[in-house]
Amino acid sequence: DDRQDRFFRGRTPLMSAVLAAAQWYAVLLVVTWCVAPWVRLLCPGMPDKGAFVARPLALLAVVYPLWLLSSVFGVPYSTAGLWLTVLLAGVGGWVLIWRRGKIDRPWLKAQFVAEAMSLAAFGLYAWWRGYAPQILNTEKPMDIAFLASSSRAQSMPPPDPWLAGETINYYYLGYLLQGALTRMSGVVPTVGFNLALATTFCITVTAASGTAFALVRDWASVKRAAAAGVLAVLFVVFAGNLYAAKELVRQPAETVAADWWTGVGWNASRIVVDHLPGQGLDESTLDMPPVEPVATINEFPAFSFVLGDLHPHVLALPFTIVTLYLAFALYHLSATHAALDRSYLARLALAGAVAGSLYMLNSWDFPTYLVIVGLAVWFGTRHLEPRRRLAALATMAAASVLFWVPFFVQFTPPVGADAGSLPGGLGRIPVVSALLASVGAMQWEHTSAQEFLTVFGVPYVFALWFLVDGVFPPRVLAAENSSSPPDRRSIGLFAAAVLAFGLFLGAPVVILSGIPLILAALQAPSRRASHGPATLLFAVGFALILGTEFFYIQDVFGNRMNTLFKIYFQAWTLFGIASAVGIVALWRDAGLSGLLARRALRPALAFTSAVALVAVLIYPVLAASDYSPAFEPREWRGLDGMAFIGRSSPAELEAMRWIAANAAPDDVVLEAVGCSYAPWGEVPTSRVSAFTGVPTVLGWPGHERQWHLGDEALWQELQRRAEVIDRLFSPDGDALRDAFGVSLIFVGGFERDGTMDCEAAGPYEGVNDPRFPGPGWDVAFQEGDVTVYQRVDEATASSDAS
Repeated sequence: DDRQDRFFRGRTPLMSAVLAAAQWYAVLLVVTWCVAPWVRLLCPGMPDKGAFVARPLALLAVVYPLWLLSSVFGVPYSTAGLWLTVLLAGVGGWVLIWRRGKIDRPWLKAQFVAEAMSLAAFGLYAWWRGYAPQILNTEKPMDIAFLASSSRAQSMPPPDPWLAGETINYYYLGYLLQGALTRMSGVVPTVGFNLALATTFCITVTAASGTAFALVRDWASVKRAAAAGVLAVLFVVFAGNLYAAKELVRQPAETVAADWWTGVGWNASRIVVDHLPGQGLDESTLDMPPVEPVATINEFPAFSFVLGDLHPHVLALPFTIVTLYLAFALYHLSATHAALDRSYLARLALAGAVAGSLYMLNSWDFPTYLVIVGLAVWFGTRHLEPRRRLAALATMAAASVLFWVPFFVQFTPPVGADAGSLPGGLGRIPVVSALLASVGAMQWEHTSAQEFLTVFGVPYVFALWFLVDGVFPPRVLAAENSSSPPDRRSIGLFAAAVLAFGLFLGAPVVILSGIPLILAALQAPSRRASHGPATLLFAVGFALILGTEFFYIQDVFGNRMNTLFKIYFQAWTLFGIASAVGIVALWRDAGLSGLLARRALRPALAFTSAVALVAVLIYPVLAASDYSPAFEPREWRGLDGMAFIGRSSPAELEAMRWIAANAAPDDVVLEAVGCSYAPWGEVPTSRVSAFTGVPTVLGWPGHERQWHLGDEALWQELQRRAEVIDRLFSPDGDALRDAFGVSLIFVGGFERDGTMDCEAAGPYEGVNDPRFPGPGWDVAFQEGDVTVYQRVDEATASSDAS
């Protein structure tokens, strides 16, 4: 079954793309509808009964059992096993809800609405991606390497494609989920890469819409809930920050004419610039070290989906929103349970398991969303005695870890340089590693008010308006709040203290985040259905941002660049959902505040919302139109992410397709060592292992060091491999090649000629020696100046000789 021939031979890019997308989405349909009954039982109190989050939960449900069996008992991880899970889930789920009489028209209607929205988002993104499908630049080669490895893996964890003999030490669940779709649909990974982006986009859209809809439908009409759903999609998925709007006002012609990399497309993600002192003091002059600017990363979903890096923070995005949905479902469910019965505890455990999956999807998200689910459980069970509330909380928290124990044990977080050197493997225990992780303290100038408001200005306006409205609700709604409004003098005192502290530190974000955090905390006892959940989301978002002004997680970069990246991305999601809900709540409250307020506040809110939407939607319009022609004329090119290689090196393209179609599960390919990111605008280094998933001896050493920070033994192994690459490409390197299990040798442009951008990537003089690669190797593929050698099996060689 040659997947390469099936997709590429004799077909135009359009034909191949349509076929691949149809097969992929058909698998999504089957998986979703087979697991949907179980999601319906998990979310009985929600207005859509889980329809809008069924797809991401279905992906988790299908992959999890086989992953667990493979991780714990060594059961082969196979495509047949995945389909068997789908079959069992589908038969069992539909029979169960049919017997219980749960197949009702409103649930089916919600499923079809969610499906229609998902299909539209999937098709729109896949069509747009076809203008720029190439897997090139930034860290896309790393992403395709993990996806390709996951799509051909037969055991867990998947093999590390850039360090043969090792397994992936990274948050790989997102790649595993998309890899499952790749192998189940029969789509090749280089096409699956772009379809995985389209899938992530569409399930983010439906999850954001469904979550906001559910939060509002609890207290408002269907129309207002639907409006919140639309606003959530716009704020979370499509909106940009205010950088594009600022630049368009400042220099309109230049902003429109600029390309993606030098204009707003790329620069909108580099707003906050820290100024760090250099290393050491010049003792001869007693001069202070120079200040070095560090442009931190301030990504947001619209930027991420345009850039198209299939990174963990992107793959985890829909699952973070699903976790918010389940947190609200638990909050709603907890209020109706007078005791901790088995069905309630089971739902607690499953919600905890979904929250726990974030550690394996993108570990940065796990603590934040676990806290949110915990707060939802705690406030939802306030009618129970403290002992039972703690039991409910403990059940959820324990499930978040127990369901994913194999990953917690196998994964070494890339923080804390001392963790990996502990005796007895203690550094591999996440709790120990986390305790020993170096938490960096403040060493930079604080984020300026301009930087902060450029990133979060729009949700900040709605947050202040909403939180003030929550502290002082309309009198007609006073019955919704069980506690009296906080004393204005207390608010003033707290605000004055925050103001003084922020001015003393020279930290405007302490003031800007501290004051709304106080407003949120003062209404924590509120029982207002329209304000409780959104207030919690705003509060967590501001608390996270406040933390980045003082601390960061110590990693290989030695600054807060990565911390700010991951925390701001979380805050963006929380603020987007909360703002959508908040606007609808403010509209409702403005209509209940008396004739004068109704005349003044609603038009003001409508005008503010319209201006805000125009401002934030400038970015996706400019960025999406500028990205596709960044390197070449705008033209629809299909969905194969490595087809672009055929323009400069058709022989390399065909050789990699041959390896992808013919490599055995235990093959190891020898190719040139790579360099992170380089080269730009050309074929990426470590391209064979990346595009095929077949492990190589050493891929990108810089990234391997990042992933294994703290593991001194592995750092030494990386150095050893880098030093022997030349010998591996010599005619006398057979013994060394055997030591690494090399069974395929790829000799192409890098190996023969090298590259200006990556000194490590060749050239290797040995490949030009007539004796290379030595006895025991056959030419398995040859075209132009590209040759693939294959190790000859001893039994086969003896048979041929006789």
